[in-house]
Amino acid sequence: MAGVLADASGLNATVVAATALTAGSGLLAARRIIDSAHGRGSRRVDR
Repeated sequence: MAGVLADASGLNATVVAATALTAGSGLLAARRIIDSAHGRGSRRVDR
């Protein structure tokens, strides 16, 4: 996928896209970790 993007739009755009995807993934992971640490995870069942 990165090769196709690099061919279509250049190396700089590919690096920016990869950076954005990595940052977004990191933010989502951090949010999940924080939510699970505070007991707000999706696995918790209220009875």
